[in-house]
Amino acid sequence: MTGGFGGIGQALARWMVDHGARHIAILSRNGCMTTENRRTVAYMESRGAKVYAFTADVTNKTSLERTLNHLRENPLIPALKGIFHLAVVIDNSNVLDINESQLERALAAKSRGALNLHELTHEDGLDIFFLLSSVAATWENPEQCGYVAANSFLDALAEHRHRQGLPALSVQLDAVRGVGFLEGKTKATEIVKRKGFLTLHINEVLRMMPRLLKARVIAVITLGNMVPDNVQSADDTCGQLLNHLPDGHRHCQLDEQNFQLQCDST
Repeated sequence: MTGGFGGIGQALARWMVDHGARHIAILSRNGCMTTENRRTVAYMESRGAKVYAFTADVTNKTSLERTLNHLRENPLIPALKGIFHLAVVIDNSNVLDINESQLERALAAKSRGALNLHELTHEDGLDIFFLLSSVAATWENPEQCGYVAANSFLDALAEHRHRQGLPALSVQLDAVRGVGFLEGKTKATEIVKRKGFLTLHINEVLRMMPRLLKARVIAVITLGNMVPDNVQSADDTCGQLLNHLPDGHRHCQLDEQNFQLQCDST
């Protein structure tokens, strides 16, 4: 699990142990350094799990490969079967003002990290390749253009792996409360609300995990809590696609068998 000592990462790691995981490697740029991090590791160990904490930068392919080989070569650690890529760097830079270094910084952890994991685990016979994306990839945010691009890359990588017959799921997650970036940030929460998004509590996200991990025939899923008529995207393209239909006559349904969204005006 990359980014495993962030708020969502720690909550997910605890959930995994509660649901039977017994060997978890947590990779983080800063390692297990806070009291909260150590408390999380202690909890998982108390539940019978072996936790392997590494200070590692997923954007550094050589360092990441060394960490993966360490896990593979340890006879006491079972074969690697799941990747959970949660690493993120959020840079609030406007699309008109962002410079190259800011864009690179925003893209690196998510996109380059994901690509490194993809390339370095081809031969591991993975069952799970879980990418934590964001609804920003669909609804856009000109104030976080690097973040939007990075999440869009995750979605594209998941589609690419599916075409290769490899496991992958990119979850476009809505704003989360209880843990994570928004926790304690009143201004950021208000911006999210003005855009028409409601938040998801981390417990709601965790309750969805069993269903998400069983999703084998779809590469990208959006997990959000929103009022569709109030959601604002950068250009409102989605709304314009249906503008020719009279109010009250727009109908969309999901063909669950073929995973296609069908719209008509009946």
